[in-house]
Amino acid sequence: MAALLHLSSLLLLLLIPASYALASPKPTASNLPTSSVTEDIAVVGCGVLGTSLCQQLLSDPRFAGRTVTGITKSRARHESIREKIHASVPDAAERF
Repeated sequence: MAALLHLSSLLLLLLIPASYALASPKPTASNLPTSSVTEDIAVVGCGVLGTSLCQQLLSDPRFAGRTVTGITKSRARHESIREKIHASVPDAAERF
């Protein structure tokens, strides 16, 4: 379990530029990116931790406008993952 948490933390750090990772925890106008970044994000292994990571990315204003794609081994849980994310993130329908 610790290895999974470490891996998800590493993946998140790879997605966030260092200047944002060191910013204050609450986004303010001064620490939001000024350029319009349109890179999409893929979360490989969208299980329990991956679903939580998708929810956090979709909710974070630093990633506004980016599309997040969750990748799973099978299609068995696609609908339940979509429902969970859409229920917790209001604008996720267009971005996930």
